[in-house]
Amino acid sequence: MSRWLRWARRTDDARATLFCFHHAGSGASCFQPWVRVTPPSLNLAFVQLPGRENHIRVPPHRRMQPIVNALLAEMRDALTAPYAFFGHSLGARVSFSLAHRLTAEGLPAPQVLLLSGTPGPAVHGWKHVHHLPDEELVRQMEELGGVSDVVLRTPGLLSRFLPCIRADLEVAETCSLAYDTSLDCPVHAFAGADDRLVTPDMVRAWSTVTTGTFDFHLFPGGHFFIQTSQRQVVDRVLTALGPLLSPTALVGPAATQEVHIPTAEFPRRKSG
Repeated sequence: MSRWLRWARRTDDARATLFCFHHAGSGASCFQPWVRVTPPSLNLAFVQLPGRENHIRVPPHRRMQPIVNALLAEMRDALTAPYAFFGHSLGARVSFSLAHRLTAEGLPAPQVLLLSGTPGPAVHGWKHVHHLPDEELVRQMEELGGVSDVVLRTPGLLSRFLPCIRADLEVAETCSLAYDTSLDCPVHAFAGADDRLVTPDMVRAWSTVTTGTFDFHLFPGGHFFIQTSQRQVVDRVLTALGPLLSPTALVGPAATQEVHIPTAEFPRRKSG
């Protein structure tokens, strides 16, 4: 069994497969709650980068190319049905790089690409943090949220966690996403209205990467809005996958749309 890919749901009669790519410092288990709120017609596979969970014995990579090379080999035989990629932050950058590599290799590319919480390739000058000293990096993680207080307050856990997240951030912050050709699949970009690391305008910049349709979705919350507004994010993902899940649905002509989800519809989750 591959340590790079964890199948949460895999049935022969599913209409499509969604591959989910986790953010920096996280692991495949962050998507486990999605199993309860997605239909049986959708297979779910969670990418697991090295250095965490069941892949912890392998050191984390510090560059994008080895990750894409490994994923190409590990996922090649799983790309036979209609499928889509969803990635948040680092995961979005990995999934975008892999989509281009698959296209270059002449292999089936994702029919839908969902990119969340990361700047488009044309955005430069966004804040890089992988080089910060440990104390400053921890403060940055505290400000952004998304990391358990237990990890942040337990020296033993923190010492194991920091090398992994530092490596992940280095991948995200140093990789080049400039390609000579554009994708042709629908692209959906997801942003948090209050994200202080990656602003909505930075995420909207993904509009230039495809000749297909582009949709921008704004959610309430900070950088980890996919956790605080999880159900609404999943609902939007399922809407985007409608053409793959419905046998009668057709993909419309190319267009650019912007969808703004009002904050009032999805109040913030209360702490505690």
